[in-house]
Order: sequence, then structure tokens, then C-alpha cells
Amino acid sequence: MAKSNYRPISDGAMEYIKHNIKVKGVMSVEEVESMIRPHYVPDHWLLVERDIHTRATNILRRIRDEDGTRTCFAVKSDGTYVNVEKCEDVDKLREVDEMLAKQASGIQKSRNKTLRRRQEVEGQLAMEGLA
Repeated sequence: MAKSNYRPISDGAMEYIKHNIKVKGVMSVEEVESMIRPHYVPDHWLLVERDIHTRATNILRRIRDEDGTRTCFAVKSDGTYVNVEKCEDVDKLREVDEMLAKQASGIQKSRNKTLRRRQEVEGQLAMEGLA
């Protein structure tokens, strides 16, 4: 699918929505949907194309081996997917490995942030219990 400059939500509306998400501690998807609705301008042809693309990538991402381990991964350099069980291209396998390592690092950073915040909140609750 070719790239499009079409944006169903204006940049200003997107900033407004992101700001509201950052301000709240907990938010449901339905709340975000209700913020999007008044700003959303659909392009039906593009929506169909995006839906087809999304379905294709979902199928590729759901390919698993007998143990349930994912085997197909996107290669950003050329927009293809690599089945690591069948691929014989060392460069593509290296790219998949580097991508997975980067994702694992990002997840660990998020876990660390969550742990720090949880400990902070638990400490506040403990202090309130002593008062």
C-alpha cells in the first residue's frame, strides 16, 4: 500500500487527545474513542486499503511454530516479513535479531518505570497508613 498524506485527525486534535491521556492516570479505550469521534474525518477508500493491509500483517504476525512461538517478523529495511524458520538470508535474520533486542530493551525500560512508580505509590500508601 502506498503512503498517503491523509490524516483522519488533525495535528491539533491529536495533541489535545495526547495531552488528555497524559493528564489522566487511568483511561479506557472507550474514553479515547469518545475524544477522537468529534475530530475524525474518514476517507472510505483509504480505510478499506488500510483494513486489508492490517489484516495481511495480522496474519503474518500470527504465524507460530508447534510450541506457539512466533516465527514471522517484519524487516523494516525493505518492508517484508521474515519466517525465521525458513529464511537463509543472514542479513535479514540479523535485522530481526536486532529488532527483537531493541524491543526487549524498550520493554525493560517500561518495566523499570512502572516498578519505580509502583514503589512510589506503595510508599505513599504505607505513609498514609501510619498517619
